[in-house]
Amino acid sequence: MKGRIDKVVVLGAGTMGARIAAHFANAGVPVALLDIVPPGATPDAPVERNKIVRAGLEAAKKSKPAAFFYAGPGRQDCDWKF
Repeated sequence: MKGRIDKVVVLGAGTMGARIAAHFANAGVPVALLDIVPPGATPDAPVERNKIVRAGLEAAKKSKPAAFFYAGPGRQDCDWKF
């Protein structure tokens, strides 16, 4: 069976999830990285609601070896759910 992956959704922005999302972004595949909403976060506070995903993305950006190959179109076109 042949198929093409047009978009990927990764559930869990922890160590593995953020880096899996980074690898798909490196390949130019649009990615949505999702995680739970932290307890106590309100719908009108997007920064607080996306705290876990933002932390996972920042950790992937700083990881050694690097999770992202480059800051090209793959990474900027992704929906990190901020």
